[in-house]
Amino acid sequence: MKRRKIDFPEPYSFMIDDLERSIKLAKANYLVALGLFCYSEIIGRYILRFKKRKANNSDSFNTFVRDYMGYKKLINKYGDKIYDWFRHGLCHEYYIKGEITGVYVVYDKKTSKQGIAISKDKTKRFLVIKPYLRDFKKGIIKFLKESRQK
Repeated sequence: MKRRKIDFPEPYSFMIDDLERSIKLAKANYLVALGLFCYSEIIGRYILRFKKRKANNSDSFNTFVRDYMGYKKLINKYGDKIYDWFRHGLCHEYYIKGEITGVYVVYDKKTSKQGIAISKDKTKRFLVIKPYLRDFKKGIIKFLKESRQK
């Protein structure tokens, strides 16, 4: 594995290493999707603890994804449905909830600027691993900078 430009502290380095190795070596898109959504919730909980706020699981997830990963528009539009459709769907039903869904490592570059894609009629829902992982790392960096300033 090539060396990252940024060395993340533990436990973030463990999370990112596991995700990157799973993509590269095992091509395990489903397991990576599970990891990304579970880790997003965990990091959201770290953030809320740092801010001395209590929150439930979806609040933790939404905080990290909305405020740190840059998915504000998506979370504001769909609220807890993102957590339900994607995280609960993957963890409890093996699929993202919806009529047509999928998990991809990469997708058409024009349509996968963000890791979560939802059609206008809300029936098609996709997770694209690489852009989500990119935004996940940016979110961790943002939190680390914030937490070190206080």
